[in-house]
Amino acid sequence: MNDNQTTDILASIKKTVLSYYEHKESEFLLDKDKKVITLIEDDKEAKCNEIKFEITGEILIYKFDKKNKQVKDKHPLLFLEPESPVRSLVDYIIFYHKDTKKGNKQLYAIICNLKSEKAGNMEDQMLSGSILADFIYKTAVRCHNSWNSSNNNKKISLENLNIIYKEIAVYSKIPPQEGKSKPHNNIKSRTILQCNNQDAYNLDDKIS
Repeated sequence: MNDNQTTDILASIKKTVLSYYEHKESEFLLDKDKKVITLIEDDKEAKCNEIKFEITGEILIYKFDKKNKQVKDKHPLLFLEPESPVRSLVDYIIFYHKDTKKGNKQLYAIICNLKSEKAGNMEDQMLSGSILADFIYKTAVRCHNSWNSSNNNKKISLENLNIIYKEIAVYSKIPPQEGKSKPHNNIKSRTILQCNNQDAYNLDDKIS
């Protein structure tokens, strides 16, 4: 994956999803030496309130469980309007581009969910997030050439891009108590972390 491909796919992903659902860079915590993102749990009674990651590359973060007054509190994806398990939704979908140890560029789709000490419906939410991330990514690839058909500089093929899917399950207590759903079969790589730590986890280390 080259720089132009990565820049183009991230731009196309931004076009694919309503900007309302993007976890904006203004919500990031910055200092002179590093860039830290904070993922939060909106439920004030939740025991797993937040998790922080130190990052090195370009990132897009989406949080789809926000209520949108602009669309009368309706979810932008109609199939998520019914009750669970159809409505099961992961907390965050993250598209992350970083340099690899070999000097190449790599794009990741990270499915990240925050839970208290009980696993609950973690598996349903993870699988739902994986399906949704794949849909967003493939839609961005499908639409890219149409969006840029009049711009010769943007006619870069995205069909052969390599994207790696990772899962990060975050709990307030490890190991968590059992959940309601069985582990799904699409797990490629899952990292289990504990939330509410003051220090940020290095995201590159957790997905490598």
